Amino acid sequence: MKRHLLVLLLMMFVLTGCSASDTDKEKNTGETATGHNGSVVEAEYIYVDGHVYINALKTIDKDSIKEDIIKLGEVTKQDDSHIPDEEFESTHIPVGTAIYRIGDNICIYRGGDYYILFEQTLDNGMAIDETEDPSTQE
Repeated sequence: MKRHLLVLLLMMFVLTGCSASDTDKEKNTGETATGHNGSVVEAEYIYVDGHVYINALKTIDKDSIKEDIIKLGEVTKQDDSHIPDEEFESTHIPVGTAIYRIGDNICIYRGGDYYILFEQTLDNGMAIDETEDPSTQE
């Protein structure tokens, strides 16, 4: 429990430090693949089975997993300049990081007692809202 709290606090600290200043917000047109005029995608994305997934900032405790854990492969390419579009390509996830399917979820494992959960995105890299039917999205 302490480890989960520590991970959550660390993620909040990192995300707080990544907020844009007022001048950056004025320059952000949202028209680029990265969502800003810079050349680096800031979120962790991974491309698996023809879909783009984004880090959901959630973990799955190893001891709580009831489904089969299926290793799909490993990250083969890391390119932080665009949202991934090749199988097992990622942003900010090192080459060689293991990729798993746990039930209907895509996860990565970086060691420790948990897997990091990724959510499927729309083509523009925005996470699909779980309350909406993805088949009705344009």
